[in-house]
Amino acid sequence: MFKNVVDLYRAVGRPPFKNGARLPIDVEETNVVSDALAAYQLVEEDFSPVDPLRNGGKIEFELKIPNSERGAFFETFEDFIQNTPTLSRGILRDNYYIRDLDYWDGDENKPEQIEKLSSVVNFIFSLRGFVSISIDRVQAFEADKLIFLKPSDGKSPQKAAILKVNLTVNAISVEIPSFKILDALKNQFEGKTKHQIEERILLMNTAIAETVGECDDDNVDFEYLVKNWGRVTKKYLHDLHAYVSSFSFDSARKKISDGLIESTTKLNNAIGEIGTKLLAIPASLGVLIVIKDAENVLSFIIGLVGVVFASLIILRTIRHYENQVDNLLNSFEFNLLESSKPKKTFSKVIRDEIERITQFKCRQEIEINRTFKFYKFIARLPIFFSVLICFLHIYPWINLFFGLIFHCGSENFLTEIGKNIIFIYQLMLA
Repeated sequence: MFKNVVDLYRAVGRPPFKNGARLPIDVEETNVVSDALAAYQLVEEDFSPVDPLRNGGKIEFELKIPNSERGAFFETFEDFIQNTPTLSRGILRDNYYIRDLDYWDGDENKPEQIEKLSSVVNFIFSLRGFVSISIDRVQAFEADKLIFLKPSDGKSPQKAAILKVNLTVNAISVEIPSFKILDALKNQFEGKTKHQIEERILLMNTAIAETVGECDDDNVDFEYLVKNWGRVTKKYLHDLHAYVSSFSFDSARKKISDGLIESTTKLNNAIGEIGTKLLAIPASLGVLIVIKDAENVLSFIIGLVGVVFASLIILRTIRHYENQVDNLLNSFEFNLLESSKPKKTFSKVIRDEIERITQFKCRQEIEINRTFKFYKFIARLPIFFSVLICFLHIYPWINLFFGLIFHCGSENFLTEIGKNIIFIYQLMLA
């Protein structure tokens, strides 16, 4: 409907007007004017009726310039800004026409001034939405002033930076970068979709408060914030990077420390359990002393086999723990690499700590390998002494065998060796 009013006004040549006044029209009657007038008369009840007079190819009537919620005309762009209070609340009204721009809000092509105005109005809406996180929503969207709390220094009470939201033409001429971050913070807060979102909101609030607080005036105009919004976003991103980096440092330090403690505890348990198992070695060596003086061959053989099997079991157990320790060391190394992936962004303290832990892990791995080699050597001692005792017991047989070969000759060899075997067997049974 408001379009019909604009079409009629454009058809009669866009003459100057005063808001709310009746504008006398006296123009040549053309098809464009007639069509526009006919379209207007279809909706004139919603605006102001006209009574056209046609005389000699001309048409005369009075057109009342609309100035209501249904539609409003504005002589200049500055006039539109000054007389549209919804702009300072972040709302760009509908159904308006600006004469000096020849622009109606339904036109496809928007002038540059309207594009910039839309951006500033959206910024105001985003800023008020951000403020509504901390205070009452009605107050945030209706108040003429917005309050941002300055960070406390711990000595004096917390102060507030007050921003007066008054839109001017000068504020519209400035580019506002990256203000959508305000919407992102608000959406993330409402949806709880980001870690440390409260801290991020606090950082943005602080950045705005500090920037506004730099102005000497207690009530800072909105234009000041618009011109310095680039500084606000730069400060926020800098503080956010510092906070996230610090948080990452602490997280990495804790993860590495926890991994070191966990792996050390498990390694100590594994080494301790192996040491407990090795206590069976002295018992096996003691058994060998008893076996050496066994009364019969069967007892001697069973004793030796038992000692050898016990040592083999301990060796397999050591191998099992060796594999387990290797897995622990590999797991810790993997976690260390994952934790230190962003190593270049860490502080020198963290980098030095990672380097120290890496060197310690290498030294620890060498010491553990030496320990396992020592354990394996200890576990093989009973087998070695079993072989030695067995050799000492069969040595007389070996000596007899070679003695018979050299002294008895090949003809009497089998007869003599049979007699000696029977004799030695009878001695062992005695």
